[in-house]
Amino acid sequence: MEDLKTWFLEREDQDERPVYRQLYEEMCSKVKAELLPNLPQFSFIMFKPDAYMRGIIPEILAYANQNGVYHSLFKVQKLSSEIIDRLYMFVKPKYISSWWIMEKAYDAAPCVPMLLISDQNSSIHLSGKVRELLGPTTPLLGDEHQIRYRFRGTHRIFNILHGTDDPATAVRESRVFFTWDEISNALHQAHELSRGHKPPLENPESIRDKLTSPNPHDINYPRARLRLKLSVLESVRGRLNLLTKDSLFKDKSDGIGSKLNQLMQDLAGLLTREQRILDDERQLRVERKMLAPVLELQHIVCNLGKQLVTDVLTKLAQDVQDYSNIQQKSVVFYDLIDAFSICIAMSNDVEFRKLGFNELSRAAVRIGIQHDHLDWLVLHAGLSVLDTEFADYVGRYKSVYLEEKE
Repeated sequence: MEDLKTWFLEREDQDERPVYRQLYEEMCSKVKAELLPNLPQFSFIMFKPDAYMRGIIPEILAYANQNGVYHSLFKVQKLSSEIIDRLYMFVKPKYISSWWIMEKAYDAAPCVPMLLISDQNSSIHLSGKVRELLGPTTPLLGDEHQIRYRFRGTHRIFNILHGTDDPATAVRESRVFFTWDEISNALHQAHELSRGHKPPLENPESIRDKLTSPNPHDINYPRARLRLKLSVLESVRGRLNLLTKDSLFKDKSDGIGSKLNQLMQDLAGLLTREQRILDDERQLRVERKMLAPVLELQHIVCNLGKQLVTDVLTKLAQDVQDYSNIQQKSVVFYDLIDAFSICIAMSNDVEFRKLGFNELSRAAVRIGIQHDHLDWLVLHAGLSVLDTEFADYVGRYKSVYLEEKE
């Protein structure tokens, strides 16, 4: 019981102390005293919209069962702004400038809040065990046995699961979704589990039906980038035909049409290589290392193309005799500049940060890209956490190619 008081009444954060003191008093009045010693075997998690949309929750639960972690109760529900604020009440102030993306992310699909239990075969409380099982907030920095890495979380926003720090946090966050009676029942199940009575596991098909989206979607940052580049390539192919057929441009642009066609063929080949790497679904760091040289070549090809179009457009604009004619037809050059700008941003995160999401969106609209709204959300969320993830990488790895420390 002394540990119990410590978790609730000796919070490091001064802002948390009155909240947890009130919660402790309420818990002691609502939960039977004989159940409270089971709190170390109790925890709370919440599957995020990406896990629900990807249909991977049943596999993750099976993996958790193999590690001695079981679910007592879950719900499937869409999170309102009020619920998000209650759940993350002590986290939100730290990320207030980018908090808007959280509401967008959680509006994409339902979440699955869940009460967890385990036996006492661990030196740490269940919340600590679960956090170790989840792995780092940035999935790429985890290990093969950790859920966010093993099940391919895509970035800090869409990283599959939300977990708690300790038993007191588990109780507070559980109360956002569950009643005291439901929490008490979970504590009773934890007690029974410690006596060797494992909870009955629900039929896998029943679990799958309840915890899988009727409209599944591939929530994946690298794939969203690839799909956007493929859409750009398809969109501008017709414009390239105009360059090769139009006599004005053919005579005055020093064969730009054939040069650009060659660059586009090179880009198409590189996108095919990127697709093959992503289709293999290797471990996240292996995949990233294999993608690095392919993305770098894409970056070079697209920069060459953008510079070529810009130089020719400048040269054509200096021809005062045909200026009005050129002006009417030069929209194709601006479209190509937009296309190359998008592909540059989608091949290099530093360039993406430099371009910004608003300009990326405007460029896509200008050239008529019809991109999936969930892919846009994944990209927007990915951009919002680039700086934080980069700081995470620097803290653990020596280089951009993610070579591990010795």
